[in-house]
Amino acid sequence: RWKRLEALLEQHGIRWQGLKTIELGSGRGQALLILALRGAQVTLVDSSAEALASAQRLYGHFGCHATLVQGDIFTSLAPFRQQFDVALSFGLAEHFRYPQRQQVVELHGSLVKPGGWVVIEVPNAYCLPYQWFKWLAQRTGHWKVGLEIPFTAGELIRCARAARLLPVQ
Repeated sequence: RWKRLEALLEQHGIRWQGLKTIELGSGRGQALLILALRGAQVTLVDSSAEALASAQRLYGHFGCHATLVQGDIFTSLAPFRQQFDVALSFGLAEHFRYPQRQQVVELHGSLVKPGGWVVIEVPNAYCLPYQWFKWLAQRTGHWKVGLEIPFTAGELIRCARAARLLPVQ
Protein backbone atom coordinates (compact mmCIF):
# COMPACT_ATOMS: atom_id res chain seq x y z
CA ARG A 1 0.00 0.00 0.00
CA TRP A 2 2.71 2.45 0.98
CA LYS A 3 4.75 1.89 -2.17
CA ARG A 4 1.70 2.54 -4.40
CA LEU A 5 0.84 5.71 -2.50
CA GLU A 6 4.42 6.93 -2.59
CA ALA A 7 4.75 6.29 -6.33
CA LEU A 8 1.43 7.98 -7.13
CA LEU A 9 2.16 11.12 -5.16
CA GLU A 10 5.80 11.42 -6.19
CA GLN A 11 5.00 11.00 -9.90
CA HIS A 12 2.81 14.09 -9.53
CA GLY A 13 5.54 16.10 -7.83
CA ILE A 14 4.19 15.99 -4.31
CA ARG A 15 6.88 16.45 -1.66
CA TRP A 16 6.54 15.02 1.84
CA GLN A 17 8.09 17.78 3.93
CA GLY A 18 5.30 19.96 5.34
CA LEU A 19 2.57 18.10 3.42
CA LYS A 20 -0.71 18.48 5.34
CA THR A 21 -2.47 15.10 5.44
CA ILE A 22 -5.60 13.73 7.08
CA GLU A 23 -6.70 10.11 7.37
CA LEU A 24 -10.36 9.33 7.99
CA GLY A 25 -11.12 6.17 9.94
CA SER A 26 -7.44 6.03 10.78
CA GLY A 27 -7.38 3.47 13.56
CA ARG A 28 -3.78 3.46 14.81
CA GLY A 29 -2.67 5.57 11.85
CA GLN A 30 -0.06 3.14 10.54
CA ALA A 31 -0.67 4.21 6.94
CA LEU A 32 0.44 7.80 7.58
CA LEU A 33 3.27 7.02 9.98
CA ILE A 34 5.74 6.82 7.10
CA LEU A 35 4.56 10.21 5.83
CA ALA A 36 5.08 11.65 9.32
CA LEU A 37 8.57 10.17 9.40
CA ARG A 38 9.27 11.99 6.13
CA GLY A 39 8.09 15.34 7.45
CA ALA A 40 4.38 15.44 6.64
CA GLN A 41 1.91 16.99 9.08
CA VAL A 42 -0.51 14.21 10.00
CA THR A 43 -4.07 14.42 11.33
CA LEU A 44 -5.77 11.17 12.31
CA VAL A 45 -9.55 10.93 12.67
CA ASP A 46 -11.32 7.97 14.26
CA SER A 47 -14.37 7.36 16.41
CA SER A 48 -12.40 5.09 18.74
CA ALA A 49 -10.56 6.70 21.66
CA GLU A 50 -8.70 3.42 22.14
CA ALA A 51 -7.42 3.43 18.55
CA LEU A 52 -6.26 7.03 18.84
CA ALA A 53 -4.52 6.36 22.17
CA SER A 54 -2.71 3.52 20.44
CA ALA A 55 -1.81 5.89 17.58
CA GLN A 56 -0.40 8.39 20.07
CA ARG A 57 1.83 5.70 21.59
CA LEU A 58 2.91 4.48 18.13
CA TYR A 59 3.80 7.95 16.85
CA GLY A 60 5.51 8.80 20.15
CA HIS A 61 7.63 5.64 19.87
CA PHE A 62 8.94 6.90 16.53
CA GLY A 63 9.34 10.50 17.72
CA CYS A 64 6.57 11.78 15.45
CA HIS A 65 3.57 13.95 16.11
CA ALA A 66 0.02 13.48 14.88
CA THR A 67 -2.99 15.63 15.58
CA LEU A 68 -5.70 13.29 16.88
CA VAL A 69 -9.41 13.94 16.34
CA GLN A 70 -11.94 11.65 17.98
CA GLY A 71 -15.44 11.83 16.60
CA ASP A 72 -17.90 10.97 13.92
CA ILE A 73 -16.54 11.85 10.48
CA PHE A 74 -19.89 13.34 9.42
CA THR A 75 -20.17 15.77 12.34
CA SER A 76 -16.63 16.47 13.60
CA LEU A 77 -14.76 17.75 10.57
CA ALA A 78 -16.42 21.06 9.61
CA PRO A 79 -13.50 23.10 11.07
CA PHE A 80 -11.09 21.20 8.80
CA ARG A 81 -12.69 22.05 5.43
CA GLN A 82 -10.10 22.84 2.72
CA GLN A 83 -7.20 22.57 5.18
CA PHE A 84 -5.24 19.65 3.72
CA ASP A 85 -3.08 18.81 0.75
CA VAL A 86 -4.10 15.14 0.88
CA ALA A 87 -7.14 13.40 2.43
CA LEU A 88 -6.97 9.62 2.66
CA SER A 89 -8.82 6.58 3.90
CA PHE A 90 -7.93 2.93 3.74
CA GLY A 91 -10.96 0.74 4.29
CA LEU A 92 -13.61 3.21 5.42
CA ALA A 93 -16.22 3.89 2.72
CA GLU A 94 -17.20 0.22 2.37
CA HIS A 95 -18.59 0.24 5.93
CA PHE A 96 -21.52 2.43 4.89
CA ARG A 97 -24.67 2.12 2.81
CA TYR A 98 -26.01 4.85 0.55
CA PRO A 99 -26.40 7.79 0.94
CA GLN A 100 -23.58 7.83 3.54
CA ARG A 101 -21.36 5.83 1.19
CA GLN A 102 -21.42 8.73 -1.26
CA GLN A 103 -21.07 11.26 1.57
CA VAL A 104 -17.81 9.60 2.70
CA VAL A 105 -16.31 10.20 -0.75
CA GLU A 106 -17.60 13.79 -0.82
CA LEU A 107 -16.21 14.43 2.66
CA HIS A 108 -12.69 13.58 1.49
CA GLY A 109 -12.99 16.19 -1.25
CA SER A 110 -14.27 18.85 1.15
CA LEU A 111 -11.18 18.51 3.33
CA VAL A 112 -8.57 19.24 0.66
CA LYS A 113 -7.46 22.63 -0.59
CA PRO A 114 -8.13 23.42 -4.25
CA GLY A 115 -5.79 21.18 -6.23
CA GLY A 116 -5.46 18.77 -3.29
CA TRP A 117 -5.41 15.00 -3.54
CA VAL A 118 -7.90 12.42 -2.32
CA VAL A 119 -6.84 8.79 -1.87
CA ILE A 120 -9.57 6.27 -1.09
CA GLU A 121 -8.72 2.60 -0.84
CA VAL A 122 -11.57 0.10 -0.58
CA PRO A 123 -11.95 -3.64 -1.10
CA ASN A 124 -12.61 -4.67 -4.69
CA ALA A 125 -15.91 -6.51 -5.13
CA TYR A 126 -14.35 -8.68 -7.85
CA CYS A 127 -11.28 -9.75 -5.85
CA LEU A 128 -11.79 -13.48 -5.39
CA PRO A 129 -9.30 -13.93 -2.50
CA TYR A 130 -11.07 -11.12 -0.60
CA GLN A 131 -14.50 -12.61 -1.29
CA TRP A 132 -13.33 -16.08 -0.26
CA PHE A 133 -11.73 -14.80 2.96
CA LYS A 134 -14.82 -12.75 3.88
CA TRP A 135 -17.16 -15.66 3.19
CA LEU A 136 -15.01 -18.06 5.23
CA ALA A 137 -14.66 -15.63 8.14
CA GLN A 138 -18.41 -14.99 8.21
CA ARG A 139 -19.20 -18.70 7.90
CA THR A 140 -16.91 -19.62 10.82
CA GLY A 141 -17.93 -16.70 13.06
CA HIS A 142 -14.58 -14.92 12.77
CA TRP A 143 -15.85 -11.87 10.87
CA LYS A 144 -15.64 -9.04 13.41
CA VAL A 145 -15.75 -6.12 10.98
CA GLY A 146 -19.51 -5.73 10.77
CA LEU A 147 -21.00 -4.23 7.64
CA GLU A 148 -18.55 -4.24 4.75
CA ILE A 149 -19.77 -3.88 1.18
CA PRO A 150 -16.86 -3.89 -1.28
CA PHE A 151 -16.85 -1.49 -4.24
CA THR A 152 -16.53 -2.20 -7.92
CA ALA A 153 -14.07 0.09 -9.70
CA GLY A 154 -16.97 1.57 -11.63
CA GLU A 155 -18.89 2.39 -8.48
CA LEU A 156 -15.93 4.14 -6.89
CA ILE A 157 -15.36 6.15 -10.06
CA ARG A 158 -19.06 7.14 -10.18
CA CYS A 159 -18.89 8.25 -6.54
CA ALA A 160 -15.74 10.27 -7.24
CA ARG A 161 -17.30 11.96 -10.26
CA ALA A 162 -20.49 12.74 -8.32
CA ALA A 163 -18.26 14.34 -5.66
CA ARG A 164 -16.53 16.34 -8.43
CA LEU A 165 -13.28 14.51 -7.87
CA LEU A 166 -11.18 13.57 -10.86
CA PRO A 167 -10.38 9.84 -10.70
CA VAL A 168 -6.74 8.90 -11.22
CA GLN A 169 -5.72 5.25 -11.10
